[in-house]
Amino acid sequence: GGNEKGVKTMDRLRLEYPRAYWAEVKALAQEFGIDPYLILAVARQESTFRPNLTSHAGASGVMQLMPGTANWLAEVDPNISTGHVKNLESPVNSLRLGGVYIDRMFRRSDGNLVDTLASYNGGPGNRDKWRKRFPNHDLDAFVEAIPFEETKSYVKKVLGNYAAYRSLYPAVG
Repeated sequence: GGNEKGVKTMDRLRLEYPRAYWAEVKALAQEFGIDPYLILAVARQESTFRPNLTSHAGASGVMQLMPGTANWLAEVDPNISTGHVKNLESPVNSLRLGGVYIDRMFRRSDGNLVDTLASYNGGPGNRDKWRKRFPNHDLDAFVEAIPFEETKSYVKKVLGNYAAYRSLYPAVG
């Protein structure tokens, strides 16, 4: 997968960071004003784009939403219908739910990406507790202070995915 020096080529890296479900992702990104590469970065970390994946905790779909979160979104957000919630294994439904959830967490976090990702994985209530506990931490220190190892690791990995996507593909106008 690399050149003669073993360095991964751009083509190889793009295989590792595909623009999966690109038409749907781009449309969602435009609808909600989210960077499509952020949606891909989350989906890659959550499921490596596998729609039939269900976690040990019960999260499912490409964006690995918990049924409770999906039901809550259907109650509070006009962009989500009960039809979206009924079939979380549909990539289109899962991407919509995840995109709306990212958007809500992003706005709830005043546009702070680290807080958005911590909320997506660890829950917004936990994120609020951590921010109260570490009010003066800069972003790096806050990530390191997250007491849930899974969430700490998740935030770092999604940020890495996001950086990879942003460097591998052109900006989307």
